[in-house]
Amino acid sequence: MTEKIPENLITFAAHGGYEIPRILRSVIRREFDKRLQMNFSDFGVWELLSQIPENQKLRPQFGRTAGDGNRGPGAKDLFPEKDFGGLKIFNRKLTIFERGQMKRFNYFPFHREIIEKMLNPLVDGKIAFFDVHDTDNKILAKNPKNDHSRPNPMPPIVISSGGGLTAPAEFLEDVKMSFAHHFDLNPMEIDVDRYYKGGFVTKNYGDPNHFVWRNQPKSPIVQIELLRNYLNEKRTELVPKLIAHTREKLMRALADVADGLNPRIN
Repeated sequence: MTEKIPENLITFAAHGGYEIPRILRSVIRREFDKRLQMNFSDFGVWELLSQIPENQKLRPQFGRTAGDGNRGPGAKDLFPEKDFGGLKIFNRKLTIFERGQMKRFNYFPFHREIIEKMLNPLVDGKIAFFDVHDTDNKILAKNPKNDHSRPNPMPPIVISSGGGLTAPAEFLEDVKMSFAHHFDLNPMEIDVDRYYKGGFVTKNYGDPNHFVWRNQPKSPIVQIELLRNYLNEKRTELVPKLIAHTREKLMRALADVADGLNPRIN
């Protein structure tokens, strides 16, 4: 994509990292190897967002094992005990100290940055906020031979807004039609607020009653879930041509939505 990314576009990747901090490495089960660690993240999303300027995107420093950025600070699964396939992640329970350190150095800094982005926009007017995720129709197992498909296939794109809480209907329709156009999909193939309702980032900061909106116009926040069709899921590797193709489509879809929300003045 050669066009400039609109300045009123901000992207989050709440699950964009898979790295495990040093303090937790000794308590990670050996079976939860790098292949499964990467699968338990949306590491491909950060590559998809590589063309977004650094000041218009953010993610936690570490993966969700160090505190899931898309959960509330008191959520029971803030430190998930099992991966998607049910494999136990830790060889013992995390101590209060370990949990506190992860919140201090991984979880809270991510959320402070989100608030800073919202309170200090780059441009006047409304901002289009997107929390971008990805998923696949395959569930990975400890032994790759036991990898299996989801019983119910995922839609190619899922748009979530807390059931309309975080964005108005017309904005959701614009998002849906933009992604349908750029991803060459029938709009009926795109799910809106049925498969997912959005995670903590979307529903918390998109709540019209959140304090960030007290002194400025409410901007829409939407969660986007993409199928990982740019990955070799068995080896957990990006396929260069596919990731480039998907990135191009994603950038155009996001840019069109942002431009439509806050048109540029030439």
